[in-house]
Formats: sequence, structure tokens, C-alpha cells
Amino acid sequence: MAKEHSTIISQIIKTFGNLPHSYLWSNQTGVSRTGGRWIPFGEKGSPDIIGCIRGQFIGVEVKVGKDKWRDDQKAFCERIKKAGGYYFLVKSVDDFVDLYHSITF
Repeated sequence: MAKEHSTIISQIIKTFGNLPHSYLWSNQTGVSRTGGRWIPFGEKGSPDIIGCIRGQFIGVEVKVGKDKWRDDQKAFCERIKKAGGYYFLVKSVDDFVDLYHSITF
């Protein structure tokens, strides 16, 4: 499932991230062990992809299989929307394409 997840993220970024009006990148979060200490990085609940399309902030969360949308992700989504940005929850590249074309940026 992890490979499918990362493949969807890569395909969305490759297809849309280099258009003249967009900039998207993979958003990494987690922890890393450095010098015997665990160091957190990224914002908990933040989406898999973040970026800008035609001047609008965008967040994209990818879910595959039985993967569930967590409460911290839902809260992050609400903060993005409240600030005027867009947030997409998708299960495939086609889901993203459909949502992308339904929005007037």
C-alpha cells in the first residue's frame, strides 16, 4: 500500500506541479533519530502534497485501501479552508484531476 500511496503522490506532482501556474511538492512529516534523540519534523496532520496553483494555497491528502482520514488531518483541512485555501482528499490521480477541474482557481 505504501508504494501505491507514494506513486499517486508522485504522479499528481509530476502531472500538475510543473505547469506554468502551479508549484506542488511532497510534504514529509514524522520523526528522525539524530544523535540518540528523536526529532519531529513537519506539521502533524498536514497533507501529503502542498503547494500553490494560480496563487491559491492547496493541500492534497492521499488515502489508499483502508487508510482513514485522521482527526488531526481533518483539523488541518479546516484550517486551510478557513484561511481561503483548497484541500483535496483523494484516493487516486483521477480523483485529483476531477476535483482540480471542478475548481475555479
